[in-house]
Amino acid sequence: MKNIKIQLGQLIRFKRKEKKMTQTQLADQIGSTITTISTIEKGTANPTLNNLIFIADVLKIDLFAFFNK
Repeated sequence: MKNIKIQLGQLIRFKRKEKKMTQTQLADQIGSTITTISTIEKGTANPTLNNLIFIADVLKIDLFAFFNK
């Protein structure tokens, strides 16, 4: 079973690229840094609930999609 943080990061990266957004653009839109987005996408960070809410909003995905298989 894959680590949940890695799965989460892969989903965020996929959805971000689907929207043709850079990490910088996503970071700017959620009021964060490119380092934060990068570490979330790599699965090495523990994203805050607020960051997940903002990312879901910007990427137009249901917050609960992050936790469903």
